[in-house]
Amino acid sequence: MGGNSTLEEFEKNLPTFRFTVLRHVLPLLAQRECHWDLLLAPPDNSPYQTRHPANSTPFDSNAGLLTFEALLPPDEWANNKFGVKRLPDHRPLYLNYEGPISSDRGHVTRVQSGLIQWKVLQEDLLVLSIRQTWPKDTEPNGLLRIAKLPDNQENSWELQWKVVTGV
Repeated sequence: MGGNSTLEEFEKNLPTFRFTVLRHVLPLLAQRECHWDLLLAPPDNSPYQTRHPANSTPFDSNAGLLTFEALLPPDEWANNKFGVKRLPDHRPLYLNYEGPISSDRGHVTRVQSGLIQWKVLQEDLLVLSIRQTWPKDTEPNGLLRIAKLPDNQENSWELQWKVVTGV
């Protein structure tokens, strides 16, 4: 993820989409207490595009959100590289939702959100710029790279967040 990119290029070159990070507290009998879900809105022409027409509202796009589960909390993501698990696409309502998850699957709280711009969107590699907008003055902004690991396990990916300053 080299180069001299700044997030000033962010607004000028590409359309923007939304992202959210949710803290997902699991039910009492789960194997662990919680994890963090990274939700990314893909563009319409994405190879990852899925639809959820039955579950959408007039206020939501029907596009599914690319979703990754991280065991590390987001405050440890900056300038770090670690494994994440690809989850099934989530409904767009989760960009804003906080509260209980149906069928006693726990509770989610939004911990970060903002805007993204896709740089690379391939089957085994995702690269995007991130500008966090909530909570206010949240840092860091930067470049996010998520690559599928070559271990032949469909859900194994690696996330790398490179901080970019000068916004």
